[in-house]
Amino acid sequence: MHDPNPADSAEPGRAAQTGPSRRSFLVGTGLVAGAAVLAGPGRLASAAATPDTTTGGTPPVVYADQVRSVRPGEVLPLAGSGLTSGVLIELWLIPDDTSAPASLTAVPATPPSGSVSLTATDPEGDNLVIVVPATTTDGAYAVYVSGDSGSTWSAPLLLNAAQPWYLDQPTSAPGDVVTVIGPSVAHSAPTTKTAQVYLRSSSGTLTPVAVSVTSDYELAFTVPSTLAVGNYTVLVSNGLGGHYGYDASLTLTVAAAAASPTTSYDIVADFGADPSGAHDSTTGIQNALDAAAASGGARALFPAGNYAISSKLTLGAGTGVIEIVGATNGTTTVLMSDSSVFSPTVTPETSVDFFGCTAGDDHGMLYLAPSTHPVRLAGIGFGSNGKRPVILEIDGRTGTTVTDCRFVGDSYPENIWLYAGVCSILVQNTRGLRVANCSFTCNKGIYLSNVVDTRVEDNTFAIYFPRLPTDPATQNGQVDNDGVQVWGARRLTIRGNQFTRGSSTYHYARAVQTGAVKLWATTWGPTDACGVQDVLMAHNTVDSAGEPGKNNGEAMVGDGIKVPTGGGALTAVDSATSNTVTPSGATFTLHTLTDPVGSYVFVVAGTGAGQIRRVVDNTTTTLTVEYAWEVVPDTSSVVVVQNVHARQLFVHNTITACGKYVGNYGPSVLSIVADNTVDSTGAPGTVSAMTGAGFFSIYGVDSTGAYNSQPAFYNVVADNQLTGADAFLSYQNYAKGAVPAAPLVRGNVVARNTASGVTQTVVLADSTLGGSPAATWGRYNAIVKNELGSGVAYQATVDGRFDHTVYQGAATELASGGTNPVVVPG
Repeated sequence: MHDPNPADSAEPGRAAQTGPSRRSFLVGTGLVAGAAVLAGPGRLASAAATPDTTTGGTPPVVYADQVRSVRPGEVLPLAGSGLTSGVLIELWLIPDDTSAPASLTAVPATPPSGSVSLTATDPEGDNLVIVVPATTTDGAYAVYVSGDSGSTWSAPLLLNAAQPWYLDQPTSAPGDVVTVIGPSVAHSAPTTKTAQVYLRSSSGTLTPVAVSVTSDYELAFTVPSTLAVGNYTVLVSNGLGGHYGYDASLTLTVAAAAASPTTSYDIVADFGADPSGAHDSTTGIQNALDAAAASGGARALFPAGNYAISSKLTLGAGTGVIEIVGATNGTTTVLMSDSSVFSPTVTPETSVDFFGCTAGDDHGMLYLAPSTHPVRLAGIGFGSNGKRPVILEIDGRTGTTVTDCRFVGDSYPENIWLYAGVCSILVQNTRGLRVANCSFTCNKGIYLSNVVDTRVEDNTFAIYFPRLPTDPATQNGQVDNDGVQVWGARRLTIRGNQFTRGSSTYHYARAVQTGAVKLWATTWGPTDACGVQDVLMAHNTVDSAGEPGKNNGEAMVGDGIKVPTGGGALTAVDSATSNTVTPSGATFTLHTLTDPVGSYVFVVAGTGAGQIRRVVDNTTTTLTVEYAWEVVPDTSSVVVVQNVHARQLFVHNTITACGKYVGNYGPSVLSIVADNTVDSTGAPGTVSAMTGAGFFSIYGVDSTGAYNSQPAFYNVVADNQLTGADAFLSYQNYAKGAVPAAPLVRGNVVARNTASGVTQTVVLADSTLGGSPAATWGRYNAIVKNELGSGVAYQATVDGRFDHTVYQGAATELASGGTNPVVVPG
């Protein structure tokens, strides 16, 4: 396991909803119960709750930020307020149509004619369970709840409609291909529907665009070549719900394509670089790069050949587009010379790793200085030759593209104790980066720190850490290197890559790791501050991640995240307004890497329990949240302020011979692990009990002595094919005895997974790393229609500390239901 580590900020297009509070207070021994919050973007247009103006009655509230996908015949837990016994529930099947959305239409505020009455199962005030009739047509639904026999109704909650999170190219030129990413942006099961995208100008003009469906989470379209520059609202429908089903939360900026350089410099013909590699070419190449940067935009050409350099090359800010182009990555090579020495500032026999770059460091081979002018790097092979810990450094650059390059950085001196090995590409504070169709043979592939709008696509990674835990030159005792490591990102796409073990002797820890540090609000501004939010990890293949030691192969994992100052503890509320909350006794920092901007507030107990909101501003005592509370917290409420993994998609990946899991370890909200194939057969070492697909919640005291509560709210584990592995929700108590005073695992859904070679398909349980908690730590998590594979005895096993677990399946396939299980046949 890993030590916990950062978070996120504001998003436009939110529908503000408010409502009075309702719920009993929960306290725990010695601590006040509470949990942190996370709100996801992409709210659909809906009417506000209808108040009873005659009697002054208050309708129930159903929260918008929760799991919002369900199939006919399936159960779904719903979180909200006022969901007590006796409530009425209506389900409206929204009619489909394919006409253009001339104007977005709000869902009716009260149940329309033709709605179906549902029975509320297990109403508990802040939760209830519905069962969508199996005879209901597959479609988008609106759910309404009334607590006064239909005089007033909750605001409708839309199910199964498109929920786009981000565009992989939010600024694009005519002719560019843009992908809409998020849950249910397309719809293929149980029936296939026709997705639609329109671009709406500021004047209201609608432009239809042709779409290509990659998966239910990826919808690609081409920006029309005739479209004028400007900002456009992106209207997205997955084909369900007619005019009501369009989402309008995303904006596309159409800009003119950057002009290609007309000036070219040949590093051999113009500046005397030696393509034979016999003589040092550092000066010639540097002079060519300086000329390109000074010219207002130019192309530096690297003819086929081998070029030896002895010190770092630097590309300055420049004043226009710069291209650094070789013949091909197999015929043009830049290599550190045999005569150069390993980075002189790295002290031998001292444990160190590299988490940043500067113009003056001696760690890299090529440094791209901060600039808003794009750089294109293509067709070159780079080799560190054991002389540098980093090959390419990208520092604060906007619009860098690295394509068709080869990076070889697989060795360094035995007396250098690097913790995670050589990094081929180190990126910090960068926007609009794309790395595509490159090959990596190295200790660590790409390290991304504080990045926005980044794509890593269609690359091959052969990864290994050139030490064994028993080697004298190893100081860490475990492999801890990755194909892609991410510390702070927003709108990140990692798609179509291949990760393999690059050595029969040595190992690599994992393909992708996200987590660790927060994207600083003052780097990009409040709207982009985040930990790791809006991420697609899709269509990747991962083979043999892990080692026979401690860190046995977390194939793709959101790792621990650092706690913001003033956060992490279960905290009572002193006061709140419609869009603020003041946690009792907490003191927050201002404009620092540890401030709470981008963190989430989880309301884990008391009034408004189950709500999540992202922090967009703060004073030393009060947090301003992204949009209005649906139920305003009060002094009975308990909250946790925490940096999180928010809105991450782990989908359509193929994982083989990996000892651990796909999913998030640490605080996670509104994330999905779905449609993956995971086979742990042949994994190095002992296969972990946590193998498969799922999410962890963590609670305990960290190394500083502070409480670190890391909730898991409203995540989905669905439709995965697992061999020798489970689908799971799990809890780790690293305080060794302390227990959370409120549920930290809430509203997650584990559905339609198939497992073989294990005892049960689904496990909801305490981690073996800590003692089983003495208090309930999970509520209203749902296990829905998972399948037994070969040799599997049970669909599910549930720890006794899960309360009100919703289980749908054969009763004989439930080994244990936890506390007060809600068993639904089917």
